[in-house]
Amino acid sequence: MFLIHRLILAHFLTDFPFQTDSIYKFKIRRWLGRILHGAIFAACSLILCAPLWDKVFWPVICLSIFHVIIDWIKIALLPRLKPAIQSTYCSTRRYM
Repeated sequence: MFLIHRLILAHFLTDFPFQTDSIYKFKIRRWLGRILHGAIFAACSLILCAPLWDKVFWPVICLSIFHVIIDWIKIALLPRLKPAIQSTYCSTRRYM
């Protein structure tokens, strides 16, 4: 449970407090922005899981790659979503 809680915390920190509006806009527009966001997730996860560094390094790198891919899929599908869903997604992002 120690590891799960810390990875969830890292994900929360990466997607909300550490993702400023400028990083969010950069992530939406460019691949480099998504990679930066994934690197922030990796760094945050590795810092929070420091006691298990030797066991979690490669799994965290894999999770970071998946995080980038999932964000890319969400960004690619966003224009195809129904307008109501799209406006809900964008309005929640605005308040966080």
